[in-house]
Amino acid sequence: MSDLNPTEIYRRYQCKELDKVSAVGYLKSFIENSSDEELRVRSVELLGEMDLKATEVFKFLEHLVTSDACEEIRITSVQIIIAKFLEVGVNHLKWVFQYEKSVNCLLEILKSLQSSKTIKTKELISIFERIIEERFAQIDEYNREEMGIGQVERFLGKIQPYLTDVIFYEGLDTLALDKLYDEIVELAELELISNNIILEIMKLISDDYLAEGASEHDWHERWLLYQKAMISSEFGLVFDPNDKNLLFNFGAACDYLDLYYPAINAFLRLYKIEKKLDKKKYTKLKRIKKQGGTIVEYGKSGSLDYLAQLYEKIGLTRKRIWANEQNEKRKAKFRKLTTNW
Repeated sequence: MSDLNPTEIYRRYQCKELDKVSAVGYLKSFIENSSDEELRVRSVELLGEMDLKATEVFKFLEHLVTSDACEEIRITSVQIIIAKFLEVGVNHLKWVFQYEKSVNCLLEILKSLQSSKTIKTKELISIFERIIEERFAQIDEYNREEMGIGQVERFLGKIQPYLTDVIFYEGLDTLALDKLYDEIVELAELELISNNIILEIMKLISDDYLAEGASEHDWHERWLLYQKAMISSEFGLVFDPNDKNLLFNFGAACDYLDLYYPAINAFLRLYKIEKKLDKKKYTKLKRIKKQGGTIVEYGKSGSLDYLAQLYEKIGLTRKRIWANEQNEKRKAKFRKLTTNW
């Protein structure tokens, strides 16, 4: 059997070419003796797929969770305990909450508990939350994020105020921004974050991607950043299709990526929203001027500027002329209110 890999061992077990004891023995041997981490992890996964009783495998999994140096082995083992041996594994899980050093491992344990949705796992999540609070109470905000504790907190439903503060994003590089985007998408899928917070975070993320894209000199990196700006804006628009910030970001990113028609659609939607808001703004400014106030601004529509450029790029001359005319009318209308015009 020395020529077999874990998948083949499991196949033979399923076909009854190997009895349970032998199959388990071979898989354990791979886990204990192989230098190939992928094969070791796969062997643990296959143990979890076998119809085993706690007495046949729990102590072995418990040992892996407690002692194995490979984080992926520990995560996979504890996931099997949660899924199949929770009743006998409760005390061991409490020990893991207290002493597991990898925050990433703790996060994956939390996700496994959340996916189970039983009374027992809800109780364990409460215990997990209490222990995590006690363990990391003295760590400041910056280090909490760097260590990943902030992410664990968010998967417990605690959305930190700084996630909607533009200053927080000034310190994030692209990799950190990518990670945060993926995390928010996952939190949204699990319904652990409100739509309003998702919207605010997506605006900040797409703003950052656009700013990074505009300053990047490498063409390929710039293209990727604009693509990410488009994707993050589009995700945010799911929660508010009329958000002006996200419509602009989506249109600007699409324009750079030569996706002209999606860009035109975005800026047309933005123009229609701006047109409605213009009526309110004009009425307000007119009242201010009538009362003797000073008006020093006039309207300028970025959406119409972009539309004119986009129509020119695809050869729609009449529409380009229309966009420019609408922009001039808009400016002229507000100029009439400007003091001393």
